[in-house]
Amino acid sequence: MSRLAYLACGARAVRYSGIATLVFFGGLLLLGGDVVAGPNSDPEAGKMEKRSLAEATKVLKQMDDAITRSKDLVMEFDMVVQDKDKAPRSYGMLVHTRGEDKRHTEFLYPGDVKGLKMLVLSRQQMYVYLPSFRKIRRIATHARAQSMFGSDYTYDEMSTTTYSGIYQATAMSESPTHYLVDVVRRPGQVAPYARLQFRIVKAYQVPDRIVYFDESGKRLKTETRSKFVCPKKDICSADIMRMVDHTKNDHWTEMRRKSLKIDTGFPETVFSLRRLQRGR
Repeated sequence: MSRLAYLACGARAVRYSGIATLVFFGGLLLLGGDVVAGPNSDPEAGKMEKRSLAEATKVLKQMDDAITRSKDLVMEFDMVVQDKDKAPRSYGMLVHTRGEDKRHTEFLYPGDVKGLKMLVLSRQQMYVYLPSFRKIRRIATHARAQSMFGSDYTYDEMSTTTYSGIYQATAMSESPTHYLVDVVRRPGQVAPYARLQFRIVKAYQVPDRIVYFDESGKRLKTETRSKFVCPKKDICSADIMRMVDHTKNDHWTEMRRKSLKIDTGFPETVFSLRRLQRGR
């Protein structure tokens, strides 16, 4: 029998075999085109020059703009999750995205999670479809910061595409190839992390590393992004994204993109609750 997962939906927990559906998260943009030669393998090895707060705010906004430059995306992924004392587990996902918020994710394999789907309309509005029950459940607000059943991503991380509305820049340093931008949570914003640090590749305007901190400044997680591709001149992103949870003995999850279609113009009904239950 497969392992059991519990997904918090509304006021109660729903029991489901396998792993909870993941929603495509911010920063996973494009695949295709030519692989671009990466920057210095140790971008912080050289001298880092401090920059003004105004420059930091501008760079953060430019990063958000670069992440959401396409009109829509259709992508397929392998999500590989480290499993203690066992071989890593692999899950196939088909993802549709549009704008800063809308995400539709469907699991393709293995069999015990096939047909499991998630719809995200905003960071506050997420739904999951459980085929075994043929029911849609809304994910409770308090569940957004929870780990998704063996993966190292939370619902909040997987539904966050842009950051400047949630976090504000506090400092920035610059090297010949990278920006290092520190941000803190904006007053009144609900987010599980008090502080983030982005290492942004100048050539691409997107991060190749995000570090997550708690209120005390303790490093909780590190996400690295590698194998950058640029299918269009002003659109570049990482082919592989790897999240490491330092609070769980560096347990990791890796997102590996397999295919991409850009600006397809798929119908808006993809993001409807009716489509979530009925499928294609």
